[in-house]
Amino acid sequence: MPFDVTRLRSEYKGPFELVSTADDKTLFVRRWNAERKAKVSVLIFHGITGYSGPYGPMVAEQLVASGYDVFGLDLRGHGLSDGRRGDYPSEERLRSDIAETLALVKSKSDRLVVMGHSLGALPAIMAMKNHPDEISGLIIVSAAKKVRTGVYPKPSRGAMLRTLLGVGDSERDSAHRVPQGGAGGD
Repeated sequence: MPFDVTRLRSEYKGPFELVSTADDKTLFVRRWNAERKAKVSVLIFHGITGYSGPYGPMVAEQLVASGYDVFGLDLRGHGLSDGRRGDYPSEERLRSDIAETLALVKSKSDRLVVMGHSLGALPAIMAMKNHPDEISGLIIVSAAKKVRTGVYPKPSRGAMLRTLLGVGDSERDSAHRVPQGGAGGD
């Protein structure tokens, strides 16, 4: 039985936004709205096997009660977003999805904080790195901190720092760089 994400989106009753991507896919962005106009919004990126829904009772409801608007992106291939289930076509497409989602959320927010949980830390860090002028803060929850022993050669501390900061793209550094997504999972 195929997964009919379009039908499921049409049946969703809560507040949401849709992002129409440059490659003609639809990304679902769940909303939790503060009672008054919020000065700061939080955009949540979920973990590898998740979607934005469970973040309502876990995080969003408390943030809303404190006066924040909260947006939860269902990453491509997850939840109510289009895409091959559980898969991303490329790192470049992930970057573009992040940029397109940030544009939507920023159009509705004065200030924006991004939050990444587990593997969602990756798109949250990518958002902060690639769009620093659009983001006021970064929250990382339960992100992996090391790679399983023996999977990749151990990078030097300098190489790890350059990777995190996105500087030093020389061949020397790339030989020690941990591939995107290689830092574990949920």
